[in-house]
Amino acid sequence: MPFLLLYLKLRVKRFQDRPAKKDAKIKVLAVHSPRYVPDQECLSEHPDMEIWVLPHDVQALINSIFIRDQAKLLEGLDAIETSRVFREGEIPQIKEGRERLQKYLERFLPKAMRLLKVDGMMSCSFFYLLDLDWQIACTKTHIPFFALHKENMQDPVVHEHMIKRYSDMHLKFEGQRLFLYNGLVKKVLMGAHICDEEITRIVGACRMDALINKVQNNQCASPKRQVTLFSSHHAIGLLSLKDHKGYFSNDRNDGFVNYFDQVHGNMVLFAKQNPDVTVYIKPKWGGRWLEEIKSAAKRIANIDLDNEDIPNLHIVWDTPAQQLIEESAVIVGINSTTLLESLIVGRRVVVPLFEEAADKYYDRHVYFKKYQDVVFNVVRAPNELSQTLLDELNEKIPARDLPKEIIEDYLGYFDDQAANRVVEQMKMDVQNLNAKKAK
Repeated sequence: MPFLLLYLKLRVKRFQDRPAKKDAKIKVLAVHSPRYVPDQECLSEHPDMEIWVLPHDVQALINSIFIRDQAKLLEGLDAIETSRVFREGEIPQIKEGRERLQKYLERFLPKAMRLLKVDGMMSCSFFYLLDLDWQIACTKTHIPFFALHKENMQDPVVHEHMIKRYSDMHLKFEGQRLFLYNGLVKKVLMGAHICDEEITRIVGACRMDALINKVQNNQCASPKRQVTLFSSHHAIGLLSLKDHKGYFSNDRNDGFVNYFDQVHGNMVLFAKQNPDVTVYIKPKWGGRWLEEIKSAAKRIANIDLDNEDIPNLHIVWDTPAQQLIEESAVIVGINSTTLLESLIVGRRVVVPLFEEAADKYYDRHVYFKKYQDVVFNVVRAPNELSQTLLDELNEKIPARDLPKEIIEDYLGYFDDQAANRVVEQMKMDVQNLNAKKAK
């Protein structure tokens, strides 16, 4: 144990190497830090909050000492089976390893907290297998384990599916406090019996605080003559693909395949035909996603992006979404919180609803139905997309009002106080647990 404590001390660093805060009231050790950087940035701006980062490989190393050959033992199982088998101890080697790991963590974590001078741990979700035994050990030793659950997009159309999926996975949160963006997420988690309602807290989205503050203080820059498409894939709205690689189907009859091609092909064509408009397409990453965009351009617009230069077209995945939102006059997409962020900033939002999105998968996989005709410009045919974008750019279509209800439904609050709600709750939880330790 002394060696691991020393190793931990050497590897743990302050989030983004930010300066120490002498007056910080709450210090947490974050796991899975790269997965929720914007939330941590917002929390780090709070004067009472200091975040330290436990590298993923260190946490995985500690687990692997006790649970050996986990990947091999779980080989061949899908995500649901993997979660159930791991959590329920159906494989003796994993069950025994988890028991040894928990006993070790019950001795290790209190010493680690004192060594690092932190109050508790923080993750960005409640369901990571890597965290499970850390949650249990923290609870047994009165160390708070906080989860800022970042999976916030739980539209009513997927509630039944998600409740069943979470139940089949035997998911439980074993930590101290589960922070949620909104009531829609809470409804799913309570339906799946993830934890007691009393340990949940709806706080809104920390990463939205800065944006909302800029809007409230009229500090957003005027948009350029620019359109951004937040790219989707073939598995929109939690659609399960049969034959696929990642989020892309190998069967043109399975998934949002024609929809993807028409949206992306027509966006590339729009860029070529309107050189005075800057066009961004933002997938979440490159690789297969980029190749699918190129294929769509070839198939729909007969444009070979490998050999034809369109100077005003940019396909990027590393440019921050909020930067593109602020710079663009028109945003295009489907089922994404970026559409809501765009509405908050006052941008015009176009939602293509044709091909599979209009019929085959509309009922069970397309979000925002309650509000879609109120706040979005819905395009119902591929050949109407280009003119709609021009009409929105030239403000020939009246701007739409933003109902407060849609923000509250999906983002929890329409203010810049999410981080403050999180920090104040954490401070209260730490205080209560310290009181229990003192008894």
